[in-house]
Parts: sequence; structure tokens; C-alpha cells
Amino acid sequence: MRLSIVVPMFNERAGISRFRKQLTYALELLADQKGLGREDIEVIVVDDGSRDGTAELLSEMSREDGFVVRTHLENRGLGAALRTGVNAATGDVIVTADADCTYPLSEIPKLLELLDGSTSIVTASPYHPLGGVDGIPLWRLMLSRSLSLLYSALLWRRIHTWTAVFRAYRRVALEAVPCWSTGFVAVTEMLVLPMLAGHRVREHPTVLHRRMFGVSKMRTVRVIGEHLRFITSLLRRRAFGAASAR
Repeated sequence: MRLSIVVPMFNERAGISRFRKQLTYALELLADQKGLGREDIEVIVVDDGSRDGTAELLSEMSREDGFVVRTHLENRGLGAALRTGVNAATGDVIVTADADCTYPLSEIPKLLELLDGSTSIVTASPYHPLGGVDGIPLWRLMLSRSLSLLYSALLWRRIHTWTAVFRAYRRVALEAVPCWSTGFVAVTEMLVLPMLAGHRVREHPTVLHRRMFGVSKMRTVRVIGEHLRFITSLLRRRAFGAASAR
């Protein structure tokens, strides 16, 4: 197996040292538990137009740790950064991860453990009965949980968390998503569209921790608008599908 780890970043200078330590430990676990050496793993960090010195630190990481860095000259959004990273990836398995380490990177081997022969995507799931949250702001928790409940009801799927960046994908699953949005809703599109194409998803119950450094880049009103547009497109798809079946 060749593994690509894709990490989008935007103004994350304050937390890069913590991210680097967590990633180094995760790579050690992958070697010990999965037998994956550095020649089997590529780390692709996408700087999405940072203005706080993130780019300079990433350049240093690239030289010292052998990470691949892709740069957007202007901030284009989380979905755009994920697209750049996925397009650059050469692995047959792709892990997407948050730069703020709100999901422990040491759990990457656990994601891969669930990626069996019948599974195309494994998603982190703090809203699973065996998962949890730690110190997450109430507004963010309410928004994310409400959206996840809405998508579960709309799609009739027993998935508890639809908004986590932290996932493992088989490349073939992402090939079922010809394009996705540039904003935060892209994370949900990258789960929903492969599922609609027949790919199986499993959840990894985990704990979503509060951000230790920097600030969230989420803009609530914008994110709600993005999801409403995507939900509308899914409702239209269902309506047209039902009409064509009659």
C-alpha cells in the first residue's frame, strides 16, 4: 500500500510545532503497526494562502522532513485546498487530516485498520455513541451535529458524523467525486457522493478535541449557506430519480 496524507493549512503558524510532533509520532506508529516506511508514505501539506508565516515554516518542514508542500497564493477555501492535495497525491489510499490536531493524528492507523476489502471510506465520528467531544464551542457543536442529523435523515444512512475532515479514502472512492465545492461543505460532499455511487463507509468512533492553537476558520453563515445549497441539490436528485423510476 502507498499512503498519501493530505493536510490543508491556513494561518496555522502557532500550531505547526504541535502538528509536526503529532505527525512524526503517527508515522512511527504506521511503521510499527502497519509496516509502512517513509518510502511508502507521502505527506502533502497545502498552504491555502496563509499570511502569518505558515509558509515559511512549511518550507523548513519540507527541507527537514521531506514533506511535499503545495501553495495557494490566495486563500481559496478548505475544499480547494483538499482538491489540490488530493490531485497531488500518488497513494492508492489517501488520508485527509486537520492541521489543528483536533483529531489525534496517532489514530491514522486505526482508520486504516477499518479500511477493509469491502470499505472505501473510513470517517472519524465523534457523534457515534462510542465517540465524544472535548471542549468544543457550543455553537460549532450544535451546527455540526444538526447537519449530521439532517444528512442521516435525508440519505437514510446510519452515519453519525458527516462533517469530519479526518478520514481515510481509497482513491477509487474519490474518483466518484468529479468535483467538489471550495468551502467547508466539500468535506460532506466527499462522503455523500461516493456513498451515492455505491461505496461503503465505516465510522471510527473518536473524540473531537478543542483547538489548542490559533482560531477556527469556519464562517457560520457561509457554511450554512453552502450546506443548504448542497441539500437542495440532493433533494432535486432524489426527486428526479423518483420521477425517472416511474
